[in-house]
Amino acid sequence: MLQEVGPDGFTKIGNPVQILDRTEADGPLVEAPDIVRLEDGTYVLFFSS
Repeated sequence: MLQEVGPDGFTKIGNPVQILDRTEADGPLVEAPDIVRLEDGTYVLFFSS
């Protein structure tokens, strides 16, 4: 889940959004998730399963 927070880094703004799901073929783990913001404002999620 991903959720915007306020300037204090704690106050939640809006609703959370599911950004990752796995299937049985992926196995039980999602390892080393890393989210990166590109210069154009796009977010990219990297992970291993």
